[in-house]
Amino acid sequence: MPTPAPTLDALALRTRVALACLVITALVAAAPRMSHAGQLSANASCADGSHISFTWTFFEDPSHPTGHPEWVGYDVLRRDQATCGALVRVNAVPYARSGATETFTYAETPPAPTTTYQYEVILVDASRQQLFLDPASCDCSAHDGWASCPEFSGPVTQGTLLDLGWALQVQPCADGCGPSVYITGPQSLPLERFAGTPQVVRFFGQTACGSIEGCALTLDHYELAACGPTPVARHTWGQVKAIYR
Repeated sequence: MPTPAPTLDALALRTRVALACLVITALVAAAPRMSHAGQLSANASCADGSHISFTWTFFEDPSHPTGHPEWVGYDVLRRDQATCGALVRVNAVPYARSGATETFTYAETPPAPTTTYQYEVILVDASRQQLFLDPASCDCSAHDGWASCPEFSGPVTQGTLLDLGWALQVQPCADGCGPSVYITGPQSLPLERFAGTPQVVRFFGQTACGSIEGCALTLDHYELAACGPTPVARHTWGQVKAIYR
């Protein structure tokens, strides 16, 4: 049976997610002035209980324009997280790039209920080939979102916990493709007893990903679990950051 997190009703949870998104947006807005011309942030949710909305924002610093005229738009990829299959493009036509700060949303009824789906936004050229910009032009490592319908019916990730001091970081099981997320604040307190132990925990909630610290998880509930026996190839957050940096 799921072990409840500290009292977080649906309204309080969405408020915390909104605050997390605002913090990440503020950090994204500040960071380009320091080192990057543009930064990407993303998140997914099933707020109405039946449709997943995947939203991403690209911050364009007008004082350091990104350039790259070959970059004309965005495509959205999706996969069933339980099977760790290939990411497949789901939008019929690319979302056109404006050259300014912009936000887009892809919404759909997910293929199956109570299943967590990973969504990824990629930059594309006129032939819909994926582009990988240099890090001085775009810090595009925060391009994913995870959601299930009904909301929080499927786990975002599972793994052991590492105490970073300011947050707990999930170290995902090697047999899956769940993300490495961090959990902060009062919601992390009942989880501290598992940090540094081999106990695997399965997490349900909403992520908000930005390029500064990675993906924050606003926790709805958790349950004790175990990793599977067969490892599969996957990228850790650090490896993903390395690809784009």
